[in-house]
Amino acid sequence: MIAVLDTYTRRQAAVQEALEQVEVAQAQLSQVEAGAKLGQIRAQSRVVDRQQVELQTETEAQEAAIARLKAELNNAELEARRYQVLYTDGAVSASLRDGKQLTADIVRQQLNGSQANLSRNQRSRSLISLDRFTDRRLYQAAGITGVASVSPIYLNSIQWRNPENKEIWDIYTIGINPEHQVLNIAGVEANREKLRQPDTVLFNLGSRREFGAIAERFQSGEAITTEINERQVQIQGLFKLSPTFGINAYLVTSDVNFLRMAPFRQGGLVDVGVIKLKPDADVQAVLAEMRSRLPDDVKVMTRDDYAKAEVAFWSASTPVGYTFDLGVVIAFIVGSVIVYQILYSDVTDHLPEYATLKAMGFRDRYLLIVIFQESLILAVLGFIPGTVIALGIYQITNLATMLPMAMDLGRIVFVFILTAIMSSVSAAIAVRKLQTADPADIF
Repeated sequence: MIAVLDTYTRRQAAVQEALEQVEVAQAQLSQVEAGAKLGQIRAQSRVVDRQQVELQTETEAQEAAIARLKAELNNAELEARRYQVLYTDGAVSASLRDGKQLTADIVRQQLNGSQANLSRNQRSRSLISLDRFTDRRLYQAAGITGVASVSPIYLNSIQWRNPENKEIWDIYTIGINPEHQVLNIAGVEANREKLRQPDTVLFNLGSRREFGAIAERFQSGEAITTEINERQVQIQGLFKLSPTFGINAYLVTSDVNFLRMAPFRQGGLVDVGVIKLKPDADVQAVLAEMRSRLPDDVKVMTRDDYAKAEVAFWSASTPVGYTFDLGVVIAFIVGSVIVYQILYSDVTDHLPEYATLKAMGFRDRYLLIVIFQESLILAVLGFIPGTVIALGIYQITNLATMLPMAMDLGRIVFVFILTAIMSSVSAAIAVRKLQTADPADIF
């Protein structure tokens, strides 16, 4: 029974590998049936086979290392327990016992690290923290009904030398297949053919000044050459893509040029895969089939789901989101206090009038409605100029940082609702003085 359990996992992995190879073969067959050139398919097949062997070899080596560390950990724990008993009996010193326990702890940490490396895809959370996967997953996806094409994308920060002051900055580089329309950006699509040339890149118009006045010089007709990872490259075009909180500048190049500029990257291990569907394909059906057929080492998402995941990452998993949320809370509290002070002063100044109304028989509910109406009028009168000022600040921030700042209708409505709630809370607090006012005491 022990022998059966010991080989079950490896045999199961072998079966899974065989199934994946069948899917790759089916994808290649689909490409042939669709009219692809047989020579290209055979070339892709050889690349896939080589990558499968490399990945299988790497996986087996990691599994072997994990098995070895498990055995070492078992021996280390047995040794640590034995020396604990000997220490209790007074046969060994405390230093010997602690040394054995330390050895067990070190082996346990090594085992945890190896296991984490074997299943590292679970840590992918954002564009700046992606883990790589083999591009054979894309070839497997190409064989699914409804898929029109698949394209790998390489992403990595690479050292850029400012051609003006020779300073070195990390620039986020995107490697694409120039044969496919992957990035829906005007500048990239217009200059995509130029990326077929060796050592050519497209530079981002939205890059910060630290990377040099590349756009101005290129638009004036100057030929610009610089170094990326100590490799000379030439700027062949411009495109516009705004920076983010984690990325200050972008480059776009071909996948072949990317691997030349980043020799530390292994070809075939990609960061993102773009899958285009046929016009008549059912998106949800294809998505469900991909998720059922592809292994767990990749995540399959639509473009909208990916955008939502990116926003959720920055909002919930980074200090940036916490800072903005804290700013909203502080603004709500400060605004409530200011509106309360205005309403409280108004109630105090007109307390005789309110007391007269109470003496005439008006109930507190009527007076409360009057105060709430006043608070809502204050909210509207303050919201209109506040929105105009906010739009101006957004524009200034965009010009200063080049970050994409937009005040859409949904955000405006949300802020107005918060403003109304803030004014209502302040009115409810301010009206307490009016409720306790006695007309007899005032007159």
